[in-house]
Amino acid sequence: MNKLNFNIWEEFNSSQIRLLLLSLLLLISCEVKDLERRRNEVINIEIDLDSFKEGKLSDLYDSIYYVLLKPDSINFLADPYKVKFYKNLIYIRDAFHNSIFAYDQKGNFQYRINSTGKGPNEFFTMDDFSINRDTIWIKDGVLKKEVAFSLTGQFLLEKANVFKRAMFYKGNNFNLYYLNNDPEFDFRILRKTAHEVNPYILRPEYLINNIFSDPVGFQSNKDMEVYFNLPNDYSVLKFDSLGFLDTQYVFDFGIKNFKFEDRFKLGEGIDHFDYSEENGLVESITSFLVLDKNYIIYIRRNDQNKEYILFNQEFSQSYKGKNLVNDLDFTPLNEMPWSSTGKEVVYLMNTSKFMSMSNLNEIKNKPGLKSNLNHFLNENSSNLTEENFILAFAKVKSKFNN
Repeated sequence: MNKLNFNIWEEFNSSQIRLLLLSLLLLISCEVKDLERRRNEVINIEIDLDSFKEGKLSDLYDSIYYVLLKPDSINFLADPYKVKFYKNLIYIRDAFHNSIFAYDQKGNFQYRINSTGKGPNEFFTMDDFSINRDTIWIKDGVLKKEVAFSLTGQFLLEKANVFKRAMFYKGNNFNLYYLNNDPEFDFRILRKTAHEVNPYILRPEYLINNIFSDPVGFQSNKDMEVYFNLPNDYSVLKFDSLGFLDTQYVFDFGIKNFKFEDRFKLGEGIDHFDYSEENGLVESITSFLVLDKNYIIYIRRNDQNKEYILFNQEFSQSYKGKNLVNDLDFTPLNEMPWSSTGKEVVYLMNTSKFMSMSNLNEIKNKPGLKSNLNHFLNENSSNLTEENFILAFAKVKSKFNN
């Protein structure tokens, strides 16, 4: 075999070898340029909200599974915000405590990463947190640093970070930042590595200092592609596994679009709300979640309509419906979807609202409930009367995962 290969190369003279190498370089160059052309692609997706019909949760989900986030004597959630799932644990950022609480899959408290001060190895505030390579990274905009902890909550290291008030994503060799319309920057998104900075999405003047915090933030899929629901916009951004902007999906709601210049002219007062409510306008994409084989958008308008849209991996609409009634177990699961596990859409609710249902005892004894409601109520009766929090895992119907 080696002799055969050697003889084949003998058939080529030096000019032919140079020509072959040049052809290979041109081919590689064309592939690189094609990849660059794909980046920053803008895809418009039209959505006619007037065509949406009233629906049921069973249109989207097969079942619901409830988990109580159980407090211990000194560690209790006050204002849970961002929810992440990583290696069989649930991580929750509490905006009141400036802490991260870790729970197992049954909701049992494991440990807490606390805001302890302004000194070395400490953080004071938390703009956001991200988990990468078994490390929890917390960004502190006040102290302008990011602090790393192990999956058991032990301090590892800290780094300087000049960005303030920014949501962020920690990639393998890059960071992504949403800069919260900071007037010091002309762009809304930055990709940063040790050697370069790539700005994306020019910031309009009317958005200067318009601060927005989102409980979902940056999300990644199994291929390590990253998605971000751009605040004050109708866009979802897709970044490749290296953190470069690949695609901007722009959702067009037609006559239900609320022009951004108009909304800021109206301000944030009653005139703004009344105008939006009377015309049924879409303020923004309330929630965008990445699933294993789908994407889900939830829109809550001021006229009280709540729309769901499920997309397949090509961003074609698989399902659309509004004001979905919970026919799986009849609990008030009409909140904003908060997070996802890949196969499940996750809702967050407090126990007082959950238990305020006057017919809860009647519901739990109904036959054919497609949830663990009866077992959940019996197992957690002592903690449900206090101000605690519940995660509801709604399993996406198997037909959408084919």
